[in-house]
Amino acid sequence: MVQDLPEHILPGSEELGEYVSRIAWPREVEGVILAQEIVFKDASAGEDAPPRPARLFSGVLRDEDTEQTLLQLRLTEDELEERGAFAQDDIELRGGPGVAPGVVAALRYGLEQDPDELV
Repeated sequence: MVQDLPEHILPGSEELGEYVSRIAWPREVEGVILAQEIVFKDASAGEDAPPRPARLFSGVLRDEDTEQTLLQLRLTEDELEERGAFAQDDIELRGGPGVAPGVVAALRYGLEQDPDELV
């Protein structure tokens, strides 16, 4: 099952958190993942490093102990051109549990709600 977000909701916005926390998933749904296209400023790359395009994947399973957030750094247009045709296949993931706690909490809240009790 895929739930598309309205186009006007921006990644990382308060509106996104509010929207996600209002979704109540049926019991048949064992887990949810939110994928966002974001811009990431890598502090470990130094202050002068420009922001990079990235994807942020946050997911939770209905059992209360399973959560994960991964950041996929994406290559810039210049890097793609420099590295060649298959450069986009070189995927780097960062993250783990405890990353993006607000997103994880909003996703978990949606799994805990009973859709039949919402008005």
